[in-house]
Amino acid sequence: MADSKPPVPPPDPFAMWREWVTKSEHQMNAMLNEMMGTEEFARASGNWVEAMTMFQQTMSEGAQRYFEMAGVPTRTDVAELSERLTAVEERLQRIEALLAAAVGRREQQNEAVRPARTRRPPSER
Repeated sequence: MADSKPPVPPPDPFAMWREWVTKSEHQMNAMLNEMMGTEEFARASGNWVEAMTMFQQTMSEGAQRYFEMAGVPTRTDVAELSERLTAVEERLQRIEALLAAAVGRREQQNEAVRPARTRRPPSER
């Protein structure tokens, strides 16, 4: 009765944590943007990309030599085989279409050459 003030809720630790994360994120973002805008960073990034490209090429060549020695087809071999197989399938489809057209014409010609059927079965006479 002597105290008419409403009770003060305890501080929310999650709200304090969210505020800290947000501030830290903004500070890190500003620092990294400043760092990435320098010539040194651009040069280092270019060198890193070049080194990774060379590493990837070296690994690819090494793997290809290994697969050749082991007698296993490489990805390039499989891709070339796939292209050749696709070309063969396309040619086969064209040949099938030409044959179907030729057979269709031949059947039409055979039907035209046949004499008309005028003879009737004995049951209809």
